[in-house]
Order: sequence, then structure tokens, then C-alpha cells
Amino acid sequence: MNPARTVLDEYEDLTALILDGAACDAERARFNEIAREFPEFRSIWLEQVRLHALLVCRGGGAPAYGSMRTSSFAPLKRCRRNTG
Repeated sequence: MNPARTVLDEYEDLTALILDGAACDAERARFNEIAREFPEFRSIWLEQVRLHALLVCRGGGAPAYGSMRTSSFAPLKRCRRNTG
């Protein structure tokens, strides 16, 4: 016998779909609806986003929803101090 699914279970599933780039419009709308109704779930979202970013960065992979090409950004300019 499976225990009943909770809103938290649904929110976690929707979070995974969104982070994987696989959520449809209805799933994103449901995610936002739950997030508005249960603001305490925001910490779950933030933790999952942080974990997802770390895994993508450490794994050298790109997220399913498309990666940003860092080459499209202007290079950082290094500041040099006059030491003399």
C-alpha cells in the first residue's frame, strides 16, 4: 500500500522537472501555484537550484534547458594596482 502523495511530493517532482527543462506550461503553472500557497517551500527550491548548479558546474555538463556560453560575455578586466 502506497502512502498518499502530499503537496510537498508534488512540489519536489515539479522542481525536478523544471530544473531538468522538462516541465510543460501546466506543470510550471502548478509549481508557481504551490509556491504561492506554501511560501515555506521556497527554501526547498533554493536548495535544489543550488545543488543543480553545483552538479552542472562540477560535472562539466550543461543543464537540459540549454547552457549559457560564457564566450558570449565580455572578458573580465583585471585591475592592476600601481605598486611603484
